[in-house]
Amino acid sequence: MSTDLNRLVNKEHYSISETENMFLGAIVGGTIDSEWVLKLRREHIISQNGVKLYDLILKHHLELGWCDFLSLQKSLSETITTAEAKKYLDDLVAKVPFEFNPAKAIEILEETFIRRESTNQINSALTAIQKNPIAAPEILFSVYEKIEGLIDYKVDFSLHKEVDKTIEELITGKIVSVIPTGLKGFDDLTGGFSRKEVTIIAARPNHGKTTTSVSLALSILNKNPNAKVIKFELEMDKESIKRKFLSSLSVVSSYAMRINNLTPDDITKLKVGAEKFKSYDKRLFIYDNVYDLMTMNKIARSVGADMVMVDFITLMDDVEESSMRLSLGRVAKMAKRFAKAHNMSYVFFSQLNRASEFREGGRPSSSDLAESDMLTQLASEIILLWYKFKITQDEKNVNDLFLMFDKARYSSIGDRKFYFNPNYVILKDV
Repeated sequence: MSTDLNRLVNKEHYSISETENMFLGAIVGGTIDSEWVLKLRREHIISQNGVKLYDLILKHHLELGWCDFLSLQKSLSETITTAEAKKYLDDLVAKVPFEFNPAKAIEILEETFIRRESTNQINSALTAIQKNPIAAPEILFSVYEKIEGLIDYKVDFSLHKEVDKTIEELITGKIVSVIPTGLKGFDDLTGGFSRKEVTIIAARPNHGKTTTSVSLALSILNKNPNAKVIKFELEMDKESIKRKFLSSLSVVSSYAMRINNLTPDDITKLKVGAEKFKSYDKRLFIYDNVYDLMTMNKIARSVGADMVMVDFITLMDDVEESSMRLSLGRVAKMAKRFAKAHNMSYVFFSQLNRASEFREGGRPSSSDLAESDMLTQLASEIILLWYKFKITQDEKNVNDLFLMFDKARYSSIGDRKFYFNPNYVILKDV
């Protein structure tokens, strides 16, 4: 457990300024939702910079319903330099422990505020009583009322305003809940990937995860002209994954590229595919050297990503083999909070265990997810890849990949069959 977290849990060791910084940093970094700022009173913040940042977070939340690092940096840059604003926010985010507990932080800030203000009120009362002892009952009663008022919480919620806001956004089309994939079989069932949520796509090794991730990324970019997609590739190196994208875009065998056995016609196609690939500049980002969630979040926040794909989750530094279940749950929980705060979608690819290989037809189930319970609880959608050919070796199934929508919080569940060609990295509607 980190020093900061120890101090947060054990009140006798906490520093009020550290707690304040951790709480504000958690909102800035997306570790907790911006709505947490409503649970805090302005008087709880003691530092001048903290009060200024609190006011900005509250303003952004009330006006937009969320806030992010870049918007807060821009607002802070109106009073200090951009470099100073970025350093201040970066320092706050860096101080947030992985298992940050916002409720405990608020409790500490509130108790400190009440203790501080109560002491001030009592000292003022004693001074007043020394000057006018006869008025002691009235002075003490007034102090009692003021101290009692310190723990009052003003409930700022109006159902009328909330419903009017939702109706207006629905009518004007401002609410965008999904990211369409451009694949009819996918979108007809689910509408697309849910924003503000975590999706798990799982399969056995060599059952189509990479082809599915590449094809989905390209299809989403084509369907949504302004969308930005980040692919964190934890298994393959960047050159290998770029070849997969080029294969899909140019219709040149990925195997031929791998063994450097290209025909003149292949080279011509590759040049055309390369131009298509470059057309996604500033919209498609590929990393093969990022393994921790905090850095992924920083990159996603910096580019304004609509979707982050991680292939695959158990290779992340945050996932510990000794506590697989708990660490997977932490990653999914933190990713969900970040997605919710930034109106984007986190998609984690995962491995399935071998249980499906012993079933007739090899049909997978969400129970095959390694240490599945935490992932299945937190994910809004779970999609399982079922490549029957790998089990049956029946040639009639060689180009059939089933996407099994095993869990769908906002839509229907069911199977959809797609045309699948891993050699040319193609996944498309049948």
